[in-house]
Amino acid sequence: MTVRSRGPVPEWMGDFTRDGLNTVLSKFPGLVVFSRQKLDFICEKRGIKEMEAAEQLRISKMIAATISDVDEKLALEVQVIDIRTGTLDGSYVVSGSERELIEMQNKAAIQIMQSLKVPVAEPVLAKLLESRTNDRLDDLKLLTESMGGLVESSPPAKGPQSRAPKARWLAYVGPRAAWADSAADAAIRTLLERYREALEAEDMTQVEALHAALPDPMRDALRRYFRNAKDLKVKFAKVDIVVEGDEALATFTRIDDFLDSETGLPVHLEVRLSSVVVRQDGTWRIKGLKKPSM
Repeated sequence: MTVRSRGPVPEWMGDFTRDGLNTVLSKFPGLVVFSRQKLDFICEKRGIKEMEAAEQLRISKMIAATISDVDEKLALEVQVIDIRTGTLDGSYVVSGSERELIEMQNKAAIQIMQSLKVPVAEPVLAKLLESRTNDRLDDLKLLTESMGGLVESSPPAKGPQSRAPKARWLAYVGPRAAWADSAADAAIRTLLERYREALEAEDMTQVEALHAALPDPMRDALRRYFRNAKDLKVKFAKVDIVVEGDEALATFTRIDDFLDSETGLPVHLEVRLSSVVVRQDGTWRIKGLKKPSM
């Protein structure tokens, strides 16, 4: 699920917005959300084109999104498109500052759900629209960095920019496809449970043992995250696994609760992510977050 960053907007902001929209949309029953990473993974492993993968997943709607810097304010542009007819179901622009990025994602997600005619109760709307702080944004960024995402890059050089938004895919209705390798599915779920336990224990040795490799940036982010998170509790929800030979893509919502070590205040984080896992010498290990195609 890709969100294009246009102009002097850092790459992490597009990645963060993609995951934020995915996290909110996946909370609602009747709305089955497929990440861009899952679409890419199926295309790569089966040697098929995007539309073939979309048909296999029974995807009915496409979301095109771009985040840009306009007059020193962020602008998140979102379009909802019906795949079968090509009809534009909705087009929205949400503006704000970097500090308001999470609130912008929530507002955009609500507008998407309204285009899809997904009923949203007023209490749920109020909760989604409540103010978020920059501290929460920093915590979410650090969590994602600890899993191999949100790598900083230099802003792109100024010059002519394409205004065509990058597509990402979601399914509105239809059952999830069933995948065959139940033994691998069970082994990967066990791997995620061991990873959860290692995170709660803040056991760097065990975390590293569960990875195919743990690059220095991930190790550093994990250490900083552990220093900041007191009494850490971790949960993986809505786990969706696609197995293709000795590789698999695990998509899940990670939910962290802890006390901020400096302020003592409770922190609650939720983010939906897609991670590649690989089978090495008969054992499944975590490879890291999958980057979507550009």
